[in-house]
Amino acid sequence: MAYNGAVKGGDQNKQALRRRIDALAFALYETELYLDTHPDDERALRARQVYAQRTDESVAEYERAFGPYILTTHDVPAGSEWTWLSSPWPWEKEEAC
Repeated sequence: MAYNGAVKGGDQNKQALRRRIDALAFALYETELYLDTHPDDERALRARQVYAQRTDESVAEYERAFGPYILTTHDVPAGSEWTWLSSPWPWEKEEAC
């Protein structure tokens, strides 16, 4: 499903989803740091896979509902550097009742 600008739940859902992504990304990063010194830890390797998958799924969910998930210019797909500007601004979105 493509982003259509209409969002159920508005800013609360957006903030909750961003917090979930932030928490998963933190867990993924910390697990990767641990794996730098414990590369043979099977449990940590499996946890890293789970965190990476859940992070990707949550980002995909965010993008379906709210448009591109962009933290830095590195996250912008090549060739579309400024297309994110065409997304509706917060005051342009219709609030769902």
